Amino acid sequence: MAFFAGKNGSISVNGATQPLTDWSIDGKVDAIETTNFASGGAQKNEAGIAACDISASGPYDGTAGAQPGTLVTFVLSTGTGPSFTVAARLTSVKVDLNVKDVAKVNYTATSSGSFSVSF
Repeated sequence: MAFFAGKNGSISVNGATQPLTDWSIDGKVDAIETTNFASGGAQKNEAGIAACDISASGPYDGTAGAQPGTLVTFVLSTGTGPSFTVAARLTSVKVDLNVKDVAKVNYTATSSGSFSVSF
């Protein structure tokens, strides 16, 4: 099994590479209950609505990429392994500023439409 070093990762928002330091993606699907009398005592289900949530953060260089409510395309890459392409609605863009540190930006978004993983 391969392991992926975080130092090789990258993220782009609407085609613009962002100088961030971390990202995460949480993919999920609703399980539609189909258990019935013929299920032999075992739970059964079908795949329902698929979605994913994204968070990303890092140093802020003055280009947030978009504002909350905007539909954007994220490309989240591990560098040497899979990459994720997601059409997502930005739910939050937070900028933190501290006199003793570099300014930081935090994105959160949720998918809107299809998303894919490429290897």
